[in-house]
Amino acid sequence: VLVGGVFDLSGSPQTRAASESQIGFLLVLSAIWCGCLNSTREVVKELPIYLRERAVNLGIGPYLASKLIPLSAVCLLQCLALLSIVSFLTSWSGNFIDRLLTLFLASMAATCMGLAVSTLVNSNDKAVALIPILLIPQVILSNFIVHLGKSGAAFAQMTIIAFSSFDAMKATLTLESDFKVPTERAFLINITMTACLAIGFLLLAFLGLK
Repeated sequence: VLVGGVFDLSGSPQTRAASESQIGFLLVLSAIWCGCLNSTREVVKELPIYLRERAVNLGIGPYLASKLIPLSAVCLLQCLALLSIVSFLTSWSGNFIDRLLTLFLASMAATCMGLAVSTLVNSNDKAVALIPILLIPQVILSNFIVHLGKSGAAFAQMTIIAFSSFDAMKATLTLESDFKVPTERAFLINITMTACLAIGFLLLAFLGLK
């Protein structure tokens, strides 16, 4: 509601193009923050129980699935609410499904990142303390606030969820702007990269649980 209330898409084409880019960036960041906050304490809060059950017969795969399934449902509902409300309030035209997929994958990648952190710490306080360290680079290295050079962009693409997610969101913009990425191929490449980051963080969570 806040995002929808502060942006006006009824101005000139240049103003509207800039606003669309800013909306996309804020929604991607919001999805990442929600996903990370949903999961960062999921494992560590029940660490004694996990260790006891793991010593008996609990498998890592089923345990991770028991976390991912409900968290993915929460992420989907959050992203659907974010995008629906903003699209309604701003009359933001464009492909709704592509944008929802982008936000959902960004949120799930952040969820897996949060789960990985939750497996590598031994207290809730440590998990909470790490959240800003995880989220601040998502802003700085997104290639929106500051334009990254070639080496910086390559590093961000391999490690920063917001970089690839925002690139995917750019491909859904309906107006030409400095941030527009016009090809469907760019969209597919970037959502694939976001999915790969999710898998990478999930593997790190698996190792942490191991």
